[in-house]
Amino acid sequence: MFNTTQHITNHPKELIATVTEVRAPTDESIRIYDDLCDKIRAKIVRSLKVENTVISVNGTVFETNLMDMVFQYKLVINGYELIDSVKIDIYEAKNDRFVMQKVVRKLSEQITNNLLKCF
Repeated sequence: MFNTTQHITNHPKELIATVTEVRAPTDESIRIYDDLCDKIRAKIVRSLKVENTVISVNGTVFETNLMDMVFQYKLVINGYELIDSVKIDIYEAKNDRFVMQKVVRKLSEQITNNLLKCF
């Protein structure tokens, strides 16, 4: 990328001086380099294969005793089945929004962990 030119000068007293000139890349060469990088990146992205990911969840709520409830669910991601549960205190269960947040948080953790295993 750098063009180099050397000048050697001889003096009668046997003094030799070497001058090296280093030129920086021009704007044109930088533009060409950036264009090539963009084309390569686009070609790599086009070559990536994307498959559809199928996620399905089904669950139910069980009361285990007077103090808590269990939301048990079956999660299927691309044919891989996972059965798990979320334990919820009976007093927390009165707030539907809190219950849904807790269940969604647990499900999202498991979906993320399962999808990361693919990489």
